[in-house]
This record gives sequence, C-alpha cells and structure tokens, in this order.
Amino acid sequence: MLTRLRELAVKIETTPGTAASGTYAAANAKFLVIDPTIEYDVPLFDREIVRGSLTNLEGLTGIKTARLRFALEMSGHASGTPDVPPWDLLLRACGFSSKSMSKATIGAISGGPFRHGETITGGTSSATAVVVHDTYDGTTTLYFHSVTGTFTAGGETVTGSVTGASATLTGSTVADDGQSWSPANYPTQECTWTGSGVAAGDILLGGTSGTYGVVTSLVGTDMVLRPYVGAFQNEAASEVPSGGSGTISSIAWGDIPSVTMALNDDGLLRTLSGARGTVSIEARIGEPVLLRFEFLGGAASVTDAPLLTGVTYESKVPAVWLSASARFGHEGDTATSDEYNPRMTEFSVSMNNDLAMRMDVNQADGVVDCLLTGRAPTGAINPEIDLEAANPFVQDFLDGDVWRFHTLFGTTAANKFFLTMPGIQSEGIPAGDRDGIRTHDITYRASGGHATNASDTAGDGNEVVLSYHLS
Repeated sequence: MLTRLRELAVKIETTPGTAASGTYAAANAKFLVIDPTIEYDVPLFDREIVRGSLTNLEGLTGIKTARLRFALEMSGHASGTPDVPPWDLLLRACGFSSKSMSKATIGAISGGPFRHGETITGGTSSATAVVVHDTYDGTTTLYFHSVTGTFTAGGETVTGSVTGASATLTGSTVADDGQSWSPANYPTQECTWTGSGVAAGDILLGGTSGTYGVVTSLVGTDMVLRPYVGAFQNEAASEVPSGGSGTISSIAWGDIPSVTMALNDDGLLRTLSGARGTVSIEARIGEPVLLRFEFLGGAASVTDAPLLTGVTYESKVPAVWLSASARFGHEGDTATSDEYNPRMTEFSVSMNNDLAMRMDVNQADGVVDCLLTGRAPTGAINPEIDLEAANPFVQDFLDGDVWRFHTLFGTTAANKFFLTMPGIQSEGIPAGDRDGIRTHDITYRASGGHATNASDTAGDGNEVVLSYHLS
C-alpha cells in the first residue's frame, strides 16, 4: 500500500484573488487535516466548426476554478498562547466573525433572554459590551466581547439595548475567556483612522488603491470598512461626496477574508487563490467532533515541491462528545428550567453557504475571488422517541414551532466548546431505529429565532454561535 503524505497551508490574502506570497511555509501549515481532496472545474469549450470532415477540432480551456475539501477535529490550541485554535482562520473564511470573549457571573435575568449581538450597558460604569450567545434565566454566566469601558466588579446591573433584559453582575469579569464565532454578512477590513468628517455609513475612496468602501463603524480611531472591488491599504483617503479626509493605517482583514490555500500531495503542490468556503459540524457520541470544510477558489498554480520541515501542529488531542449538556427548549421560553434533555447520539449542522466566483475578463484565468452570496443552515438530530408530554416533537413539527438547542463539545478548559442555536425548525420527523430503540430522525433548518420578549425582535447573525473557553 502506497502511503500519501499531505500538508495544507493557508494564508490570508492582502488583495482578494491575488495569491498571498509565501503561503506554503511551515508557519501556515499547522492544520491536522483529514482526507483532503481537490477537484478542478475547467470547462472545455467545443468548437463546432463546419468543415468537410467528421473529425473534431481540439477544445479550448478558459475559466479555471477548483474545490478543496477536507476535515479537521474540533480541538483547542496546544499551548494556550495564542489562545485561538488554528482553524479560526478557516471559520473566518467560511463566513464567521471571530471575537475575543469575556465572561461575568450573573444572577437572575429579568425580561430575558439576552439576545446574541445586542449591546449591554452597565448601570454604574456605563461600560458597554456585545452579548455572545442567547442567554436565558437560569444561566449563571454571561459571555460578551467588550466595546468600551470596564464593568464594575459585583453588584452592577447590565441592561440589553434590544430586549430590555437585565441582570446583576455578581462577581468579577474574566477579561479573556477564549474566542467566539458567529455568522457575518460580508467581508470587512479593520483599520486605524486619523482624520475628520467621517461617520458610519459614509463612503471612503482610497487615494492609492482606488478602492471604494462603506464605513460600517467608527469608534474613536477604530474603523471597520466594507470594501468594494479591491482592498484598502495604508493610504490617504477621502470621503465621498462630502469631502472629509484623513489616512487609514494598520489594515487587517476582519470578517470573511479570502485565502490562498496550498495542498502538497506527496510532492505535488496545488494552489487555490481567492478562496472562501462553507463548513459543517458533525458530532457522534463518543467520537471527536469534526469540522468539515469545502472551499472554492481560482486554480492558481501546480508545481512540484518537497514537503515542509519544522511544522508545529498546534491542535490539542480532541475531546469526545460526552457529558454534552445537550438540551432543547421552546424558542419562546425564557428560562433554562423549561428545557428538555434528549437521549441522542448524533448532531450535525451545515452552514450551506452559497459560493459564487467573481468573474473578470481582465484576469488571466477569468476569475477574481469567491464570494459568499447566501446561507441556509440545515442539520439533523436523532433523539429517542419520548412521550409528547415530555417534549412535543411531533406536534411541534405539525405546528411549525421553533426550538432552541445548545450543547457542549468537551468539558476541559482550553479544550471546551459551546454551541447554541436559537431557532431550529423541523423539516421532517421520520421514525428511526437505534439497535431496536425507536428514534425521531429529525432534519431541521436553522434561523435567527424570534423570541417572545418585550422587543419581539428577530435575531441576526446568530443561527449558529460557537465559543471556545479557556476556563
């Protein structure tokens, strides 16, 4: 049997669609990949020329794209510094926003739940932060990422800007408890702005890059931009059309960067550029949880290259899916006491991102980069059949009712993940069999939910929220 040795390297592109230099290097190849494969899509144009022969003429190749598929185990960072798993970059390129996460211990929630993404404000300190995960009464920990200020330790009440929910912080804030990921809607760049006359919603023009972009937020000198047709760089910029001006510096890609990906298959090195992708999470009882990726990009190059040396793989040994605290609740319930513990052995969710290549006749291969143009998350669960009085799975399916769901993946600090979904709706509920035990083999679709709180506000960017915990 011939053993194939494979390495995958990934690097963020400065300009989408332009292959990042130095991608295939040890520093970018820290992924322990499972079964990576590349499939090319290179249409052959048939030349239907009329002539005095039945012999075909040779075809012509034009646009060249490729799909890269592989899986990774969901595991934490091996050393804890940096405290973000190496596959953070891959989730970002699959449409997830990545934020450093803090936490605080809270008492009872009034008027909840807190909704993922809403701003909370401290009644004493006036500090603000953004909530991570929908948080229901009975939950003793509130997760968030900070925006401004510092909450007062113990006794301060925080209030949600959307729901009006409130809770009292009963202990000190843990400033760094890991990372959180939730769906984003478009690529962004983060930068430092030095200038005047610019506010959120304005349009900037890069003086050197020629890139236009919308200012999505500006807090002090911290600016987030949504670029169009290109990327900003360290440069002078002017507001269009009002005439504000200044400079942007310290440019970094925020949400949904494009990446260059290089797969070495035992000496055959194949590269994709302008790649973005989609991801699914697959969990089976007693097994490691898998992140299964599919990326689409331009077929950039093929060459022969030796395998890398000195690669440091940063992943811990993964946990298996047990002690999972997997629970369902009805989407309108406001307390964890209303939740139901299913006896289940499998869970999956796929983001189902729509991947579309941007075409450009000015490019040598006809393509620029891949964009995410839509998403429609779906998944499957297999709870053991129970009485409807315990949890009305069948009636809820008939009525189109919406559930919420959460589960842990691992229980040990720095190798522990928490997933929440605020709105899952059954698409089908056929009977299944697990070694003679009857099950509901449920397929579902995921939405942002529409909790019945005072605001009656639909969720946004919260269909699947995943967090990584250092404590």
